[in-house]
Amino acid sequence: MQSLISVFIALLAGVLIITDISFAAKQPLCTYKTSEGETVFLTYMPTSKKGEEYVDFNPTGKGMCVRKATCLDDFTTKVEDCTSAKITCSNRRQFQGVFPSCCIKC
Repeated sequence: MQSLISVFIALLAGVLIITDISFAAKQPLCTYKTSEGETVFLTYMPTSKKGEEYVDFNPTGKGMCVRKATCLDDFTTKVEDCTSAKITCSNRRQFQGVFPSCCIKC
């Protein structure tokens, strides 16, 4: 009886591990190529209905950013450029978060 329980537990653990691996392998990701040429992987969390964001900082810009990438619910990447953000030093405080405030240096 003891060995039968041990075999059942080992079999159950094996099934859980295989299920976890296959779920992780099938989870879709968004990709974004940074201004330095690196690929960044972003996820979308369906339970919170929120996509992961990545703010791309210019390596020579002294803290200024150039783009923001967001993973959408259809697993496409939405890229917002600093040139599309209508931001000035005077209206900068109206924006929440890092982007697009990081687009300008005041």
